[in-house]
Amino acid sequence: MSQPDVYLIILDEHARGDVMESTFHVDQGHFNEALSRLGLSLAEQATANYSMTYASIPSLLDGTYLMEAGDRLTPTQELNLYLMAAGSNQSVAWFRSRGYRYVHFEGSLSTQCGRQVDDCRRFPTYDETMSVLWSQTPIGGVIDRLLGPFPTKGALDQLDGLQQLASTEREVPRFVFAHVLLPHAPLYLDERCRIRVAKELGGRTVSGPMHEDAMPARLKAYSEQVECVDAKVIGIIEALPPTSVVVIVSDHGPTTTGQLWITRDRWTADQIEERLSVLAAARLPRDCPKLPEDVSLVNVMRIVTACLDDQQIQQLPERRYLVPWGTKDPSGAVRVPSSSEIGRLPYP
Repeated sequence: MSQPDVYLIILDEHARGDVMESTFHVDQGHFNEALSRLGLSLAEQATANYSMTYASIPSLLDGTYLMEAGDRLTPTQELNLYLMAAGSNQSVAWFRSRGYRYVHFEGSLSTQCGRQVDDCRRFPTYDETMSVLWSQTPIGGVIDRLLGPFPTKGALDQLDGLQQLASTEREVPRFVFAHVLLPHAPLYLDERCRIRVAKELGGRTVSGPMHEDAMPARLKAYSEQVECVDAKVIGIIEALPPTSVVVIVSDHGPTTTGQLWITRDRWTADQIEERLSVLAAARLPRDCPKLPEDVSLVNVMRIVTACLDDQQIQQLPERRYLVPWGTKDPSGAVRVPSSSEIGRLPYP
């Protein structure tokens, strides 16, 4: 039997189903049913191990814990994490050693293509430095309103590129990694993926330092952006051969109460759970077990590769951390209770 293609699609900041219902008042039953129809099982209590993309994605790909309590993000560590997300990780090494062609869809500066990549799909028409400079010019805002902002348009193009790739025949098995900067803010997409640029829908988080009067519109806009992204993902999976292995996860959840603007020792239990609750669904070969209901991201690719190799799955105990925002953050990572420890360990 030939080796199946493996697609790992990371939807940046996609909320878990229960968070969509409790915070955004959206029932994701239709999306869940579509995933089930296509053979994916949903881990309804899945969790991230790290609160920020720069640590969450490398940990997912390497199947290891990369920061512990008290660790600061040093420039050296930041570079190491960058290289891991670019392809220097255990998952990529496993697939390439078995003859897979590694296709890498960039999503941001933290997930650019590295030297291990066989087929690099650059983030189209955009890099983050260009976006910042562009936004500070008078003409930048005008062009954004006419054509759509660079990050939003680029992420849509990546989703379309994934569907196009899914429809093409292969000569060798493919491991496809895609970091999609959606439904991450800005919140410029309606439920039909039409771009509608407005100042009140901008920013890099769902909440940010926004006035509370703006939040109802932003919560609604986020849920519409999720609906757009979910429909695109279903289209990608439908285009794939039914034997393909598909893993859909988010790197972390959203922040709707300004978590990123306060120190981590002041986060409430609800704020922590919102940020660390993630989407996780997978279609694995029939003789493989489903993802555990409460899987943590560090174990996802461990499960996938062990299954494909017909080996015993070696899962790591779950640990979760709120990590520094960047190298200029003087505080260290804070460990918070795992899903099995809730009620036994205090929150920070």
